[in-house]
Amino acid sequence: MFYIRVVNSTDYADMYKFTTRLYEHHIGLCHEGLLDEAQFAAIFEQGYLRGLLLIQSEIDPLHDNLHSTVQTGRTIGCMFYHHVVSTMHGQGLYLDHFSILPEFRRRGLGQMMMARLCHICLTSKGTHIKLMFQKGLALEKLYGKWGFVNSTTSRPRLHLFEAYGRSELCRFLDCGEMLENSSTGKLTSNLLIKIILPLDTSTVTHCPKWIALNGASVGSENSFLRTACSPKPQLVVVTDGNLGEASDHKDVPLKPRMCMFTEQICVCSWMGPMVGFSDFMGDTSLLQPELLYNRVRDWSQLDPNLRGAYWEVPFGSDSTEEAGTTSLKGFLNQFEVPDDTEHVGWNISYLDEVGMRQLIALTAFIEMQHTTEHIRTGSENNVP
Repeated sequence: MFYIRVVNSTDYADMYKFTTRLYEHHIGLCHEGLLDEAQFAAIFEQGYLRGLLLIQSEIDPLHDNLHSTVQTGRTIGCMFYHHVVSTMHGQGLYLDHFSILPEFRRRGLGQMMMARLCHICLTSKGTHIKLMFQKGLALEKLYGKWGFVNSTTSRPRLHLFEAYGRSELCRFLDCGEMLENSSTGKLTSNLLIKIILPLDTSTVTHCPKWIALNGASVGSENSFLRTACSPKPQLVVVTDGNLGEASDHKDVPLKPRMCMFTEQICVCSWMGPMVGFSDFMGDTSLLQPELLYNRVRDWSQLDPNLRGAYWEVPFGSDSTEEAGTTSLKGFLNQFEVPDDTEHVGWNISYLDEVGMRQLIALTAFIEMQHTTEHIRTGSENNVP
């Protein structure tokens, strides 16, 4: 019999093994960033991540009741996720980790887990599930079959740029500090107007403010994930300050150049919290290197445990790029932030509300098959 349940504190050791295996598959053994088991457990204890486990539970031969099972069955799969918000997709869930042991794949169990996550998302008033995966024919077909739309291979053709790991984050901040201290950097920053608005996620979070703003915890070397929860997502609007100013050639007000994007904490189960910048709209050429640095610096000051930063850059259509995309890529290149979609193969996909409901309906038949198989096996085991 297979069943799905919510993780609890007794599961952390098993979950850490799954995470280590996935880390070694994606990253290898030489890269920095793998949390130790205590830090991994803290991510769940402090509410950064939630999880589901897929359990194989055998029928107990000591009981005649066919529905009696050993509740301490074998963990054969897991999902780790957290709540996110998007100005384009609404509130939803980000699926950070999804793995099933190889010998239990191709049996519909993964679809059962995804359907359960869809149910959790819809129950919490979410409208989408987001995930990232490395390019590969099998995964692309699987997620496409479940209804996910690949936003990397189709519009807006999102590419993932990452300052991955603490050392890369520190290098990014050092480079930004040099830019800010230059006369050009100070001039550019003064020309831009930034409006920062909190995005309401009151339905999915229970803390009115981020406790890490307390200086006592920020300064501690042993304060890893001591905060009760991460800061709320924010919407940032940037304009060049030409509001109402007249053109040199025409007696009419200039239209301001504007750009907006979302920024929020996204948690990697093997590395910890990163700050993510997404949902870029408008003239992204406004996002000068000094501004990119300022946003990462502000978040790193809030969270001393920040392990990286990433940007989801829209590339536009296959033949042409969105206006400003070339500039934004160039600014990130100044920090030597790599395009990990190009170099590593990361793709970004979404499952919308309609897709979630369809997947739940399709999965009901698979769950019924596994229930029938369990009852049949139980009957055979109880034949005298």
